[in-house]
Amino acid sequence: RDEVRLFLMEHGSQLADHLNDPAWITRLAYLSCIFEKLNGLNLALQGENTNILSMNDKICAFKRKLECWSGQVRMGSLEMFSELDEFIEENALSVKTVQK
Repeated sequence: RDEVRLFLMEHGSQLADHLNDPAWITRLAYLSCIFEKLNGLNLALQGENTNILSMNDKICAFKRKLECWSGQVRMGSLEMFSELDEFIEENALSVKTVQK
């Protein structure tokens, strides 16, 4: 993160300011985790041995995971989002920051 901020500052980009904002970084970490999960689903839906029934099962399972993750976040747990959980802990932030 520091290297990216330094690079952006050297090139005069206003985006460097975002890397100093904990709320913005929190959202970025959340998006990173969500896109990682979506990429996993995407990869699971590809391949030679896939059919509509197995794809439907995988999508339904992913929907159930989303509901489970949503409940865990409401209870204050971010363990399923490793990047976000790590950032929250390193910066002594509250889970309520994420729940907004």
